[in-house]
Amino acid sequence: MQRFLLVVALAACGGAPKSGATSATADAIARGRAVVDNKGCQVCHTVDGSQRVGPTWKGLWNSDVELADGKRLHVDAAYLRRSIITPLADIVVGFPPTMPSFEGQLKDSELDDVIAYIQSLR
Repeated sequence: MQRFLLVVALAACGGAPKSGATSATADAIARGRAVVDNKGCQVCHTVDGSQRVGPTWKGLWNSDVELADGKRLHVDAAYLRRSIITPLADIVVGFPPTMPSFEGQLKDSELDDVIAYIQSLR
């Protein structure tokens, strides 16, 4: 009983055991991939480095992207969230402004999972 309470207390404070965190991350990645598959994102985006209508997601996380207006932005969770919700706000150079907005189509938790999936594609 004491061990159970310790695990619950650690989890509540953000200090969950590493095996749980790894499992939670793997679960988020799997859920994110399912969302991507369900929404058809792979029609425009790849995960292997090849190009389609939209940029590949392989190696995208933690990189810098050049925008059509000449600005450079760092790819982090905030950038990915904005790109999914308001994709026409930051157009990556070399790609047409054709991505539809997913505002209202994804829950916050689904956005988090998609971001975890993209982050895993190094």
